Amino acid sequence: MLKKSVIKELLKNGADVCIYARKNISSSIFHLKYAIKDYNTGFSAMCCGSLNWTNAAFLNNYENILFTTNEKIIDEYHRNYESSFSYVKTCMENDLFLPILDLLS
Repeated sequence: MLKKSVIKELLKNGADVCIYARKNISSSIFHLKYAIKDYNTGFSAMCCGSLNWTNAAFLNNYENILFTTNEKIIDEYHRNYESSFSYVKTCMENDLFLPILDLLS
C-alpha cells in the first residue's frame, strides 16, 4: 500500500494522483497502472503493466511491465488517462468518497 509521504511527495512535485474508493464498496474503480513522463514534449516515455509498484512485485512476483517512447501509444494512454481521471473526479463530486489520505497507511 502507498504511504502518505509518497502521495504527498508526488503531489508536491506536480504529479496528478487519483485514488478513489466509495464507502462500503470493497473494490475501487480506477485500477490502471501506468506512468507517462514529459507528455507532449517530444521526449515522452511511458510504462504500463500488471506490476504493482512494490518491492515484492519487483523482486518476487512474476509481473509484466512495458516501457515505450512510441508517441502514438503514449497518446492513446494519455487520452485514456484524461477520460478516466475526469470520470473519477465526477464520481467524487457526486458520491460519498473516502479522503485519499485516509486510505493510506
